Amino acid sequence: MSVRTPTEPTALESPDDAWALGVARRADWRFLLPRPRLGRVAYLAPHDSGLVAALSVVSDVLELAAPRGTLGSYDVVVLTGARRRHIARARAILRHGGWLYAEVPGLRRGVRPLALAGRG
Repeated sequence: MSVRTPTEPTALESPDDAWALGVARRADWRFLLPRPRLGRVAYLAPHDSGLVAALSVVSDVLELAAPRGTLGSYDVVVLTGARRRHIARARAILRHGGWLYAEVPGLRRGVRPLALAGRG
């Protein structure tokens, strides 16, 4: 399912400043990448609604499920709460030179360590 096409506006357009700030904070990890504009993104289930909102603003195209036949076609693949077995699928759809972003459960409740990995 595609959330937004590249022709739609990407500016934060909300009268609610708290919402806009929350969206910006939820995707602030993208500044660790060489290009903060994420390009074509696949976000594999399970989904976090706040991250879906943030990715829809900072991505050219956001897909919430990678259709069959999309091997090697995403600039960024995002995983949240995924298990080790999901990493192979994520790497398969990631383009050469793309980035895998994973939020995995931490040792303590409520802690979500960050993992960024390039494919190249």
